[in-house]
Parts: sequence; C-alpha cells; structure tokens
Amino acid sequence: MDPCWVSLCEREPTKDKEFWVIVVAGMGTGDIGYGRAKLTTSGWRFPAKPKFSKVVAWLESDRSLTWQQVRDVPKGGIRF
Repeated sequence: MDPCWVSLCEREPTKDKEFWVIVVAGMGTGDIGYGRAKLTTSGWRFPAKPKFSKVVAWLESDRSLTWQQVRDVPKGGIRF
C-alpha cells in the first residue's frame, strides 16, 4: 500500500497507535508541520512538543518512513 494522508474529516486513526500527522498553526494560514502523535481518548499526544498542535491529517502507511519521505507524500485534497 502506498502511503497516503487521511483527513480527520474523513475518519480518525486507530486509538493508542502512533502516526505521522500534519499539524497547522490555524486553518487557512498555510503554516504546516509534521510530527509523530498518538490519538488517545483524551486527545492527541505528542512525544515532543510540536511547532503547531492542530492536527488536520494522519498518514496511513504499512511501512516506516523517514521525515523526508513523509514530507514528500502527496497531500491530495487535504485542506489546511
């Protein structure tokens, strides 16, 4: 399976599993970042403090990817 970004508007990922996520400063700002996070029953948990904290999408992939590979995955129709 090729890695692809999934909007949180479409569906949420499995809880308590860590994923790459797209984080933004605010909708429509164009300021985005990438980080690792885990969705828990109390919200998103980041292992390190991200530059931004509003999660808009998570990466669905069956293999481990580097930050560079994550950044290069097409964003498709993800809005941020």
